Amino acid sequence: MGSRTIEDYVEEIIQYVEDMDRNSKVVEILYTLLRMLYSSKKKHNLNYWRILQCLGEMATDKMVQVLIRNEKHTCNYHINVSLSAVMKLFAYMLSNVAVIKRVLLFWASLGPVVIKVLNYWNQPELILSGLTIIYRIIIVGRATIIDDLVKNEIEKQLYHILRNKHDSKAFRYFSLVTVKYSTKILHGLSVLGTSRVRHQMKHSLALKILADYTAMLNQESSLKTSEVRNDILSSFSEIKLVLSDESTVQSVQTYWNSKIKLRENLENEVDFIFCSSPSCRRLSNGVDKFRYCGACKLSRYCNTQCQKEHWKKGHKKNCLGESCQ
Repeated sequence: MGSRTIEDYVEEIIQYVEDMDRNSKVVEILYTLLRMLYSSKKKHNLNYWRILQCLGEMATDKMVQVLIRNEKHTCNYHINVSLSAVMKLFAYMLSNVAVIKRVLLFWASLGPVVIKVLNYWNQPELILSGLTIIYRIIIVGRATIIDDLVKNEIEKQLYHILRNKHDSKAFRYFSLVTVKYSTKILHGLSVLGTSRVRHQMKHSLALKILADYTAMLNQESSLKTSEVRNDILSSFSEIKLVLSDESTVQSVQTYWNSKIKLRENLENEVDFIFCSSPSCRRLSNGVDKFRYCGACKLSRYCNTQCQKEHWKKGHKKNCLGESCQ
């Protein structure tokens, strides 16, 4: 980070995102964030999560507005670079439950935009970002989001994605991850949807093609130890279980914990929650309960002093709470 603060860097990111013609800068930011995430140095790894938390606190609304505005007026070139980069950054941001809850407030307008990107067949990374966003929205939104996804024909989009992977016998890592997220979404629809949705899923073309794909996957001996492959097969098995026995649905729903599901999806052993005060940024030990800002429900603090200090030094201006807008 150098001499820049987390807030300085996030402000810079927001400027680049709002000016999507400077797409190369957003791509550079993505590479920087990935280097931090996979750094062998713990301080860099922790700063990755600090930046995403701060980005969620300061820019969730702006990111949503940028995606809605620019998707409608984006040419093929900008879809290739600008929209793809911003959509991927947005997927990274959905790394904690509070931010996803905020995004759910805009889902009626944002949902069709995210589902639409699943049609860009020549943009596999953009499709994967869309799938990632939808699954993380399902993790937190649960039943409240399912009907909207069904209405927007998500199952039809998943069928085409899975058909493409099936027909091309695509078993490379990127393709497997794409199938994994498609399967996770179908799993969410089956587990969290109504009995009517489950009835619809029983006759789903997406599930039929997924069954054929998993049968081929089982024959690939070189993938027996692949975690992604095993994740696909496990999710598909549970889909078949809940669709064949309605009595199992409630027990599966009971154990659906949004925080745990999101942590598993992020492949984290702990929740990376930090005090939002710039002078503190302390990592929660999982025992101490951090308090949220009562207005935006995004910023969180390890004590009252940190909350008051942050309010005076910038949060009063940047708070996304309705009472502060």
